[in-house]
Formats: sequence, C-alpha cells, structure tokens
Amino acid sequence: MTTHNPTYHGRLDGDFLEQIYSDDYEFLLEIFNTFIEITPGELEYLQLKINENDIEAVRKKVHTLKPTFRMVGIPGAEEKMTVIQHYAEANDIARCKSEIQSFISFIESYYSILREQTSIIEKQRSRDIKNNNS
Repeated sequence: MTTHNPTYHGRLDGDFLEQIYSDDYEFLLEIFNTFIEITPGELEYLQLKINENDIEAVRKKVHTLKPTFRMVGIPGAEEKMTVIQHYAEANDIARCKSEIQSFISFIESYYSILREQTSIIEKQRSRDIKNNNS
C-alpha cells in the first residue's frame, strides 16, 4: 500500500504530526475534527471562569486542556498554557485573564488552518485509496 503523507501547513508542527500519526489519516482526521468541534466551547468555559474569578476552575481546565493543543500540532500552545497555569496557581487573576484572552486569540487563528489541513488530508486519503484500488 503506497501512501503519500500530506504536506502540513507551515504554522503546524508537521514533524510532530508525521511522527505521531504517520499515514493514519482516519485517526488524524478524528483528532482534528474533534479539536475544531470541542475546543471553542472549552475556551469559552475558560473565559467564563476567569471572568467569574473562579481560579480553581481555571486551574483544572488548563490542566486538562494543555496536551490537547500539542496533539493537533500547534507549536507554542503548551508553553502558553503553562504561563496561564503559573498565573492561576499564583492567584494572579488579572495576568491570568490577560493571558487567557491572548491565548484564545492565538488558538482562534488556527481553526481555519486546521479546517484547511483536514480538507488536504481527506483529499490525500481519497487519492491513496483510489491509487491502491487501481
């Protein structure tokens, strides 16, 4: 079975994605689609909780969300979450709020990239299936 791995968008960590997913398009598409579907709500929740000064809820949510961004190849996201986590643990609500707002803007810039990447992967998967059936 011959597969040609997709070219990843320059803002994604293509080396990491290639290493983890290789040619497992189904799993990669599931990860990307789940991220696109669920993450906006998770970030809304994070924003809501910091606006309510619920620093404990912020700490918990940051802890659970942190690895998610790595799994879709967004470089620097984990480090940004670590900064938020630091301010949350220090009970610095003002800086935590500022970092969360910045982080949300940062991540929002990746949604279109991930949608585009999903389309590329789906096309590549279809070509590989077609070529393997020939």
